[in-house]
Amino acid sequence: MQKCFIFTFLSLIFLSFAVKGENFKPYIIESSEDDICSLALNHYSKIFESEDIKTKGFSQSETISIPEFKFRRYPSIEGGLDLATVNFYGSQKLFVFHDRPFGIHGDVYNGYIINPNEVDVLVSELKEQKTEVFPPFYPIGSKSNSNFSWWKNVPFKFKSKWYILYEFGDFHSQNSQRKIYHLKKDGKSEKVCTIKIFQNVDDSDIKKSLPLLTAYKYSIEKMLLSSGHCGTSNPEVIPKWSGRFYSSMAVIRPWAIEPKWKFTMGNWEQQWAELQQKHFEDWKFQDIWSYREQKSNENLMFDAITELKNHYVSNYSYLEKEAYNHASKVIQAMPSRYYSLGSYYHYEKDFSVFEKILDGTYNNWKNINQDLKFKRSSIPLVALSLIVDTPQAYNRLPSAVDKNLIKSFYQKDLLMFAAHMNNFDSVKYFLEAGWPIDQVTNYEPMSCQPDLARLKRLNRSALTYATENASIEVIKLLVDAGADTKIKDSQGNNLDYYLKLNPRFSAEEKESGFDMLLEKHSKITDVKPSFSCDEKLNRLEKAICSSKGLSIYDRELNKGYKDLIASNQLTIDLKASQIAWLKRRRSECKTYSTDGQLNACLARTTRARIRYLDYIRSALNNSLHPRK
Repeated sequence: MQKCFIFTFLSLIFLSFAVKGENFKPYIIESSEDDICSLALNHYSKIFESEDIKTKGFSQSETISIPEFKFRRYPSIEGGLDLATVNFYGSQKLFVFHDRPFGIHGDVYNGYIINPNEVDVLVSELKEQKTEVFPPFYPIGSKSNSNFSWWKNVPFKFKSKWYILYEFGDFHSQNSQRKIYHLKKDGKSEKVCTIKIFQNVDDSDIKKSLPLLTAYKYSIEKMLLSSGHCGTSNPEVIPKWSGRFYSSMAVIRPWAIEPKWKFTMGNWEQQWAELQQKHFEDWKFQDIWSYREQKSNENLMFDAITELKNHYVSNYSYLEKEAYNHASKVIQAMPSRYYSLGSYYHYEKDFSVFEKILDGTYNNWKNINQDLKFKRSSIPLVALSLIVDTPQAYNRLPSAVDKNLIKSFYQKDLLMFAAHMNNFDSVKYFLEAGWPIDQVTNYEPMSCQPDLARLKRLNRSALTYATENASIEVIKLLVDAGADTKIKDSQGNNLDYYLKLNPRFSAEEKESGFDMLLEKHSKITDVKPSFSCDEKLNRLEKAICSSKGLSIYDRELNKGYKDLIASNQLTIDLKASQIAWLKRRRSECKTYSTDGQLNACLARTTRARIRYLDYIRSALNNSLHPRK
């Protein structure tokens, strides 16, 4: 099977465009006490410049005095008390922290300041869950209205005053800010300092200077993050934060990042890493949309490496070779940080059969049901949407395969996939084969199915998908075949709504609406690619000139490329990148012997490249909502 990460052609895009910018350093946002704030800034600056991936509060020193706590359990309350005797502004007091578990989520804390002889009274209050006698001083500041804190931060003494530093143990929590509060004699507190210790790339202008990295990261999130929720554990939260922290570290603290596929699980680490990599490779074979997404991600990977390499050379004084090697490892390991995969039962499945189905070389159709078998189940038939670029394979399916079941769980069928992929030739083939033109998406709700959260608009037809994602030729083809132009989705949106989402059309065309678009393009001339078909052509160029669908792809690829060049916002040499991609496409496609196989190769590779350009355009426009 072709590996997801390809090293062969990386050297072709080894370029030297500078990505200049001011390097982030921790800084004080607000301060009312210079001494303690300067001390804290120095503390976090040292951590930032180190190779540590965790943060920590102050340690005992000549200037910082931290009380010594002793933990005691009391049968009448959950958890126990951490107690420290201190001189609190001339009076002997006890700092008391009530530590107790909160289900499976970890420990929670409250802090109290009491007299040494009031412990039993406090225990009685805690047993009754009362706070009238001893209102807690901790949580503090903006967290003071919370019932507890997830973090335990004990007071410390500095220059005869007591303070609390709100520390969270990582760089990205709480907007990467650390606050210091002055703990007063009456137990009340006042914020004296706020420090920014790290910068999340998603929340800054840094991402504007790194559009390829931003697009690559968003592409990964599009593939691996679920927008749905299943139960109360919200398993998507940790991968999201992990991935975004990793990408920020790659830009802000590259010396402290560990660029490898990793799953911290003790001795199982290597096994889990291999499991995740295999899953990421296999993911693309779910359906034709997934295949296009991963291949566009692969396109983005090459240029994200170049862009990040330039960033390291320009802003961190890396040598070219050192910067390139580090950027390569960082980019290729990024998908691993978005994983929360407990198991992968299909690890041993050989998916090479799907490559053959995809490219038209599969010839074992009578045994297709067996090839679709997993160890414990069967692959959903929607995987056969991979034949979209070789639609003739549809007629080779054995009678044992119910062709009407080649649909997604929300009833997206082959014609819809072909329209979504903007494949004119395949849409035409399915229509001529008598495919029902007005089938619509739908689903039967099931309990705890996270993907359904993304399906906000159902009752969509092939024409709906084409209006949002395809060229005017595909749209006209469906309309001329009798598609319902008055269709509305499950939220009442008509085709005018979907036209506005299609980046192929001008603002004027979108504003005029679907009917006016059809009228404007009522007489479509022959589709021509971006080059002349009258000159001496190689085999790939002849294939493009001979196919209306491939000519449309070539036209859109050329327009997208020229539009990006004209924007003059790029951080890499897109021309060199495009030449490198053309060489990769030629190398991949020239090996196919039949015209159908060659056309399928040109269709899927060019389509992924168009999607790649779309991701970059969205990143440059700071929208990051490329067409589906």
